[in-house]
Amino acid sequence: MIDQGPPFREQVLGNLFNILGAQYDARLGGFGKAPKFPRPVIFTGLFHIHSYSKETMGEQALMMAEHTLREMYKGGMYDHLAGGFHRYSVDKFWHVPHFEKMLYDQAQLVISYLTAYQLTKDNLHAEAARHVLDYVAEQMTSPGS
Repeated sequence: MIDQGPPFREQVLGNLFNILGAQYDARLGGFGKAPKFPRPVIFTGLFHIHSYSKETMGEQALMMAEHTLREMYKGGMYDHLAGGFHRYSVDKFWHVPHFEKMLYDQAQLVISYLTAYQLTKDNLHAEAARHVLDYVAEQMTSPGS
């Protein structure tokens, strides 16, 4: 798609913000009801909105992404014993995970957490990324890789 300039970009990002804002769970983080999936592509969209719209919309977009990432890491989506993220949460609170871990989820979530860290300098996001990378190196990588 050819970028048709700032007015077109603002319209697309504004539409995206409105759609995500309508689905956003302001109390618990995430988008929609249970089951709740970590959707890195949504975080990427919110980070783009933040980058191009420094006003209220941009700040709210960053807040939605950061709140959701924080709740996922604090809850049962993140495996606090073995490390890594489970595929999704079966409840709306991010407490009860679906006990499956996918390598591609780990990779995409690391990018989301590192981007959140770059934008906010909140060490929780860097810690989450570091823990996921440690988990991948220890548990999801074959010897000699």
